Amino acid sequence: MEPSTAPIFILGMMRRSGTNFLSDLLTLHPDCVSAAPIHEDFLVARAGHLSRYVDAVTGSWTPTWGVPDERRRLLRHLGDGIAEFLQEGHEAKRVVTKTPRVEHLDLFFRLLPRATLLLLVRDGRNLVASTVRSFDVNEEAARQQWALAGRAILDFDTRNRESGRRYRIIRYEDLHTAPESAMRDVLSVCDLDPARYDFDAAAKVPVRGSSRVRAERAEVHWQAVEKDDAFRPDEHWRDWEPYQHARFATVAGDVQQALGYDLAPAVASSARDRVRDAVDGTSWRIRRLRQRVWLDRKR
Repeated sequence: MEPSTAPIFILGMMRRSGTNFLSDLLTLHPDCVSAAPIHEDFLVARAGHLSRYVDAVTGSWTPTWGVPDERRRLLRHLGDGIAEFLQEGHEAKRVVTKTPRVEHLDLFFRLLPRATLLLLVRDGRNLVASTVRSFDVNEEAARQQWALAGRAILDFDTRNRESGRRYRIIRYEDLHTAPESAMRDVLSVCDLDPARYDFDAAAKVPVRGSSRVRAERAEVHWQAVEKDDAFRPDEHWRDWEPYQHARFATVAGDVQQALGYDLAPAVASSARDRVRDAVDGTSWRIRRLRQRVWLDRKR
């Protein structure tokens, strides 16, 4: 499978990153098709199982056989199967598939060296606020999850920046404020002809899954809704209190700035805020410890 016929993967930092939006924009190109009804594939997020499988299989081969280290080749061929699974029945088009997770991002090009990867990032303040509003998620958990995802993306970029691999870090905000420029960059890395793309239609793509634009529903849904003046995806954090800004800066300020986003000016913390900071930090460490214990038992 050549890169020009391989699937296009969209991986978002977490839910609320805008993976639906980027997929809708990209599938406006006549050479692309959505992976639906697989709306979120989780193929990379669960790739740790494949890595462990490869290690277990090759580790079972007796050293005296003289077999060379075949782990990378075996993993790559498993990835070829994933690509063929996605593309089957769509040989004339590029399948666009998405997942709002970046776990095992380091395995992506070991599995799928011919695929194109679009990493979708978003201002952490807006993403955290939108996540809490949409799914009633613990705010500290959302902050920590965003920071972990951001560090994974930054580390991946550091390792692959000079590799010539086909990937791009895309800012969600750029897709809204400068859609033509952003999409020309996306089309370029995907090796898609911009002359065949409808940029006028891209500027009018409706919203799906917004925490604010809900078409008179109480819950978040994924039906298309036309954008109006109420749709301001960069203002979710405007009602944050100083402690929320300060805690976000503590947890994720370095990642926020490394990804090119701003932080609120620092303000002096109160004794109450320092207690809240300690409680939030401790609760997150306990949560992570419980997760690790649960995962160890599951394995």
